[in-house]
Amino acid sequence: MKLLTIFLVMIVSVSSHSATIGRHMEMSRQYQTGDEFMGIRLLGTLDLSGLPIKGMAAHELSGLAWDEDDQILYAVSDKGYLVHLRPIFVKNILKNIELLDAYYLVNEEGKKVSKPDSEGLDIINGNNGIKGDSELIVSFELKPRIYRYSTTGKFLEKYKLPKALNKINDYNYKNAALESFVIHPQLGYLTAPQMPLKKAQKNLRSIHDLKGQSWQFKPQHEKHSSITDLEITEDGSVLILERRYSNILAPIQSIIRKIKLNKSDQNNKVLPTEIVALFESSKGWNIDNFEGLSRHKGKKYFMVSDDNNNLFQRTILVYFELLEKN
Repeated sequence: MKLLTIFLVMIVSVSSHSATIGRHMEMSRQYQTGDEFMGIRLLGTLDLSGLPIKGMAAHELSGLAWDEDDQILYAVSDKGYLVHLRPIFVKNILKNIELLDAYYLVNEEGKKVSKPDSEGLDIINGNNGIKGDSELIVSFELKPRIYRYSTTGKFLEKYKLPKALNKINDYNYKNAALESFVIHPQLGYLTAPQMPLKKAQKNLRSIHDLKGQSWQFKPQHEKHSSITDLEITEDGSVLILERRYSNILAPIQSIIRKIKLNKSDQNNKVLPTEIVALFESSKGWNIDNFEGLSRHKGKKYFMVSDDNNNLFQRTILVYFELLEKN
C-alpha cells in the first residue's frame, strides 16, 4: 500500500510541474530540418507526448497564439482548455518544447464551457512590451460563439456574431462551424467556417468578419477541403491552413495558401490565392491533422496537428519560415 501511495504521489508531482514534452522527428523522408520546400524552410518538427499537467495534456490542439512579451505559446484543445508552452530553440531551430501550465475555459458563471469544441485562437496585447496583460480570443464549433478570455481561462466577453454565422443549423454540419479565428490589423476580427455554409456555393470557401462581410476563394478540392486555421503575415496578407481529407484510405493533404483581403473585395468576387506549401501523406510527408497556425516573429510560424486523442494519431508541432519571393 505504501509503495502504491508513493507511486501515485510521484504521478501527481510529475503532472503538476512543467516538463519538456517534445521528441524530434523529421516531417519528410526527403526534406530534412533546414531544407527548403516550395515557399517555406523547415526549422524543426516535434512529436509531442501526452504527459499531462493538472490532468490536461497537449491533446486535440486546434489553435495557437504566440505571446512575445511573456515568451509563451498558447494552444487551445478541442476539450475546452488552454495549455501554456515554451519552445526551446538552438540556433533558430526548434529543439524541444516545455509544457508550463494548463487551464480550463469557463463561461459567464465560472463553470467549464459546455459543448466546448474550442478551435480558433488569437491573442490581444501579446506584443506591446508589457508582461502579463495578454488576453485570448477563442472560437467554437458545436455551439458557434467567440469568447474573450484571460490567459488562465477566465471568461471576459462574448462577441456578437453576424446573422449568417449565428445558428448551427446554417452550417454544413455541426462540427463544421467556427474552426478558425484571427485578428487582422486593418479588417479586424476574422473567422471562417470549416466548410461552406448551407446556403453558400459549395465549390467555394469563405472568410468572414463580425460585421456581416465575407471573402470567397476556391479550395484545393471543392468537396473535401476544409479551412482549419487563419494567420496574418508581416505584410497583412492572410495565411489559410487547409486540409483535404476524404476517407481513411485516401492521401491526406495539408495546404498553406496566401490570400490578400481588402474591403473592396467583400462579397462580390472570388479572390486568387497563392499556394505556399502543399504536403501530401502519399509523397513521403509525415503529416497529421494540422489545425493550428501562429506567427512567431518575422516570417517564422508554428503549426500544430490535432491528434483527436487517438492512439493512431500524433500531436505534431512544426516550425517553419516563409521564404522571400525572387
